[in-house]
Amino acid sequence: TKQTEGTMPNENVKHTPTPWHHHGADSVRICDGSHGSEDGCRNIAEAEILNLCRGEAEANAAFIVRACNEFDNLITLLRQCCDELQESSPTREQAMELLKRVAH
Repeated sequence: TKQTEGTMPNENVKHTPTPWHHHGADSVRICDGSHGSEDGCRNIAEAEILNLCRGEAEANAAFIVRACNEFDNLITLLRQCCDELQESSPTREQAMELLKRVAH
């Protein structure tokens, strides 16, 4: 279903499953890598180029892919941190150390 500009997305519609792929170093295409075209990459988005140099738009596409592909892992780590912090009532320094540990 196509969303009309200025309207909220339908909450029942889910985003394209990850992993997503950046379609190459010189591309602003974001693909799901499943099917739909002769190069095996179904285009799901493009990084906007308006008022950006091409290189910045390409870097944005790569960043969007990295962020989206790591989202579920980040949520899992955040939940682990919250669970551990609730159980131990740490000092600020201990909490920061925990965050450093799970981030690496």
